[in-house]
Amino acid sequence: MAEVSKRFVQILDNKVLEIGRGYITPSEAVKALKAYGLINDSTEFIELLESGQIPHAYQTSNTQKWWRIPLSHPDAKYKSVNQGSNSLWTTGVYDTYSSSTSFWGDLDSPENKLRQKRGCLLTIFLIVFLPLMVGYCNSDSYNEDGTPKKVQNSAWDGSVQQVVSYLKKEYLIDPLSYQPIEWSPVQQVNDGYWVRHQYRARNSFGGYVVMDQVFHLNMDGKVDRVQDYIK
Repeated sequence: MAEVSKRFVQILDNKVLEIGRGYITPSEAVKALKAYGLINDSTEFIELLESGQIPHAYQTSNTQKWWRIPLSHPDAKYKSVNQGSNSLWTTGVYDTYSSSTSFWGDLDSPENKLRQKRGCLLTIFLIVFLPLMVGYCNSDSYNEDGTPKKVQNSAWDGSVQQVVSYLKKEYLIDPLSYQPIEWSPVQQVNDGYWVRHQYRARNSFGGYVVMDQVFHLNMDGKVDRVQDYIK
């Protein structure tokens, strides 16, 4: 399993500040960490989240329970991180780190004892409830007749692959500027599927704008209608 080092957390903080919405998703975190060779794949990162080794990460309160990674500390600032160097760091709670001290401080401190208890409770929860949750998620992937749905939310980040592909290949002026924010659960209707998606991307003037739209996909999973979401 990857080590949660100072560079590891700094890279996550930098990504949060770069995107500018207050948090990043696991997929965004993995992409940033892989660029520095600190992690191999998404499975490794999700293990760190679920074992409580990134304590400032949290899950949303909605049904889907998406992971979110905010700044490690309210005073965290952007600072460049060199390959293979642990010397560059931001001001904040991690300034007291030294090679002779555990990254999270004294292992016998009340804070770490509390973290250990939380880790035990999380382990019990995963053993007891994870199989039930997996079964529930899998049931959402199939129609009533047992056939798999053509359009569904990703179990990893809630995205809908067909919509992402449509945005990048046919819709956006600058596909590389696309930054997902939120996805609604996919709703199946008589003539296909609906999903709401909020994202950031550059407009024709080169500035970033936040879009909140509803996408309709036909029964074959092709986007055939897009409209702005009206509250």
